[in-house]
Amino acid sequence: TYNDWLSAVVDAVEVQAQQYSHIVLVGLSMGGALSIQASTLTHINELLLLAPFWKVDHVLWKLLPIIRLALPNFKPFSIIKPDWNDADFRNTLTEWLPDADLNDPNVREQVTQFAIPTNMINQIRIAGSRARQAIPHITAPTTVIQGRQDELVKADITQKLLQQMRITPHYILLDGDHNLTDTHKPHWAHVKSHIKHYAQQIEAQVNHKND
Repeated sequence: TYNDWLSAVVDAVEVQAQQYSHIVLVGLSMGGALSIQASTLTHINELLLLAPFWKVDHVLWKLLPIIRLALPNFKPFSIIKPDWNDADFRNTLTEWLPDADLNDPNVREQVTQFAIPTNMINQIRIAGSRARQAIPHITAPTTVIQGRQDELVKADITQKLLQQMRITPHYILLDGDHNLTDTHKPHWAHVKSHIKHYAQQIEAQVNHKND
């Protein structure tokens, strides 16, 4: 559940804080939503958000609390037909099912019948909603990296979220989709460069503080 996910992030931060004096919390997508909330519940020094999720701009998203009661499970691939010739789709499945033969009709049938609990999606909705509530309370310096071609967490939706912050974040908009950390995507070189520069800046600040 949402509470389990958030507790896991907060606990991880507190474990690191026992060993390190400077904590950087990094969250991607829903991890960004959880990181926003965790940053207000425990002490961190820096917050780095990559395509931070907080909502899907669709009427069905708002109806999830009701839909989950009427439809306990749904099969995503019965709605969105899988393209077995699409390289990205096959690569994603291979990450989840490394030993599966994707050309096997039985495997394809199992993928098609794969069901997701609707309540799990509702828990993601709750995480995004709580991120929206928490973001005005962020006090740590925040950097946000966003893909211009992101169709899941759209740039204008992210910008609306960031407008609720009391401190001005460092916002980086670059060419790329939602999978910002996919090392096979062309945008990864730019994302990696920004993260490396970000880390070097923090290292310099910490070293200066310790001198």
